[in-house]
Amino acid sequence: MFLPYIHVNLEEEKYKELRKQLELDYYNICEQLKFHIENSEDGFIHTSNGVFIQIRSKDFKPYTPIYSNIYKKYVSDKNHAFYFRKEFMRYIRSIS
Repeated sequence: MFLPYIHVNLEEEKYKELRKQLELDYYNICEQLKFHIENSEDGFIHTSNGVFIQIRSKDFKPYTPIYSNIYKKYVSDKNHAFYFRKEFMRYIRSIS
């Protein structure tokens, strides 16, 4: 299903709350990733969610692992990317 595009300028006042939530999501996800690296059984990063964004694996075989100079080890066997969650689109449509 294709929806009409919506131009989002985070500098506009009507997107102020969205801008704040995206920033909160980003730093929350950073904390989740740090926790995964330090505490998960395999020591890798895993899918982590905010309200509007998430990070999850995006790689395909052959995998390109991520090496951390901070932890001096591989922290993932795959590359990861940020994605918008469906809640993001619902919110955008509700205020547009």
